[in-house]
Amino acid sequence: MDYEPDPFMNDFGEGERVCLECLIDLGLRKAFGRSLDKEQNDCSFCGGEDRETAPALEIQAIIKSRCLSNKNEAVNELSYCTAEGGYLGKTYEPTEILEAHTLHAVGDEFFTALEENLNISSLFCDWDHNMPQPVEQWQYGWEAFFQTVKHRSRFFFGEHEAEARDEFDHTEISPNDFLRHNVPQGIQRLRAVRTLPAGTTFYRCRIAPPNTTVSDITEIGPPPATDSVGSNRFSPPGIVMFYAGDTPIVSALEVGWFTSPECDGKVLHTGKLCTLTELTVLDFTNLNYPAGKFDPDWIDDYHIAEFFSDFIRDLSAPIQNQRKPLDYVPTQVLCEYFRFYGAKTDGEWSKLDGIKFPSSHDGTPCYVFFWDNTQARSNLQLTGLTVEFSQAPP
Repeated sequence: MDYEPDPFMNDFGEGERVCLECLIDLGLRKAFGRSLDKEQNDCSFCGGEDRETAPALEIQAIIKSRCLSNKNEAVNELSYCTAEGGYLGKTYEPTEILEAHTLHAVGDEFFTALEENLNISSLFCDWDHNMPQPVEQWQYGWEAFFQTVKHRSRFFFGEHEAEARDEFDHTEISPNDFLRHNVPQGIQRLRAVRTLPAGTTFYRCRIAPPNTTVSDITEIGPPPATDSVGSNRFSPPGIVMFYAGDTPIVSALEVGWFTSPECDGKVLHTGKLCTLTELTVLDFTNLNYPAGKFDPDWIDDYHIAEFFSDFIRDLSAPIQNQRKPLDYVPTQVLCEYFRFYGAKTDGEWSKLDGIKFPSSHDGTPCYVFFWDNTQARSNLQLTGLTVEFSQAPP
């Protein structure tokens, strides 16, 4: 049988070994640690002597898989124009692909060896080159959802499909599919559903006139639904939820204590609260991201992690006061979905008590629980209370 060379990169020899020092990307280091064929040997690339090494072929296979995860040979995907002497579409040389993924992921000597094994006569293109790439599809789906619930349909958007965004008129992820399929898929893949053990502490602040007495959870908790007239990041006017923070400082920041002129002449009550039972939350502060770009467990799903990294930043981005009623709408819709439907973990749907998210002020974890005051009393104990009269930051 004739040997057909790999169109992207020729394989290393079976006897070539690579050491851990040649691998910078934590995903490649993870793959190295899993190798069943590690042994003490000299590194074939950096020259290190008597080191723990793994077969270079194993590491090379992961690099090739990641580099070509959304690529195809141009000859199989694109039309060729003889008159112009080239393919009708964007193409990539193997060197471009390797550099984009691997330049700072491995040591210089190992990168040079990979580069020398490339088949430079080949050309590649994106899979389904007329379609957005996977991470772009998710980004467009989020943008379509964001714009739809803000400007087109707030309550009955389930039938709206995202409009085409490029000249090829492709249908993208609809707002409804983004909410009901993509977001739950990402949450499950990133293992975002976590348990807060009983005894977890956090803080809640209330700004009030100097003569106000605050002595229990009812008085430091959210207002009655009839008095809930403000628009918050996860709750619209009239729907009461319980907000809190991991520290007294972030809780004060979240209520505007240090910055809002409306706080002049008032005092800040800060309650230390302790959970009485286990709680299940959607934790956006501690997602199970890939160890690195070449994490062997994420070769086909890396776009999900790429998207969610930006998605979480959007969820907690600072918003100007005058735009809050409008710009909070997408996160309010997301929250209502999680509140009623829960989230998937290990293939099963879990009921949620709330969401843990990074503060828009300093990134410190904050919480929104799906509770009114009555439900807060059933789940929390007030264990401490302080009063501050100065708005000066610590």
